[in-house]
Amino acid sequence: MPSGGTEFGPASATLAHDPDDGFIESGTARFDQADFVIKATFFNPFSAAAGGFDYGFKFRDAGGEAYFLAVASDASWRLFYGDDPPRTIVGEGRMPRFRDGVGESNHLSLIAVGERGWLFGNGELVSALELDVETQAGDVAVITGYYSGHEVDGASTRFESFAGRGLQLRFESDDGVLDQVDEDKIAVLQSGAFSRDVVAEAQVPLPAEDGWDAGFIFRNSRSDRFEMVGLDGDGEVFHFTRTTGEDRFERLASGQAPEPAE
Repeated sequence: MPSGGTEFGPASATLAHDPDDGFIESGTARFDQADFVIKATFFNPFSAAAGGFDYGFKFRDAGGEAYFLAVASDASWRLFYGDDPPRTIVGEGRMPRFRDGVGESNHLSLIAVGERGWLFGNGELVSALELDVETQAGDVAVITGYYSGHEVDGASTRFESFAGRGLQLRFESDDGVLDQVDEDKIAVLQSGAFSRDVVAEAQVPLPAEDGWDAGFIFRNSRSDRFEMVGLDGDGEVFHFTRTTGEDRFERLASGQAPEPAE
């Protein structure tokens, strides 16, 4: 699912705290999308030691019920859905490597595709999200002060590079088989979807033989430079890049995939 032509931002501003107005402070994007990638860098209004604070996103807001994603100063995050409080909690967890010092910042990214979503914090995947309560298009916004007591008179939450990009379905395939016909070549199924930003997924039955790997090639330009991410039979997740004009791959990152839940 590559990015479409609808874009928002980047925008930077501050959300002034008003602990007496009874509202969640927000900065609306006027970006009416159901499937999207949004991101923003939030600056802590004060240190976590000085008091609680929170910030995040509101999305799929059609003028009534909406999703609210709030990351708090104790490194917890929660996803709510509804109109007036108390809203329903539809997801929660903790954000690794959350920076809680005064003046420090955290970069949040959110992907929404149909009934599924993904939350990223400071460049790392935090959690998958279930978005099956509402899948229709709606506006998005940055928010602060979701929780009572998390606003201080005279303080403000600054955000930078608030931006969004719509996603459109460009390729969908039936089941298939990738046959390795040449040991020196990668077996591929071309999608024909050209895009810089993309959300891709596939279900791969585990092969019976050892030494297998599977994944995606993307940003495959005519100069034969591309990125490759995947998973191998030892449970290692990898990211390689191929440099233009050189018949070699450079490993950018790797790690162990989490064990599946029983």
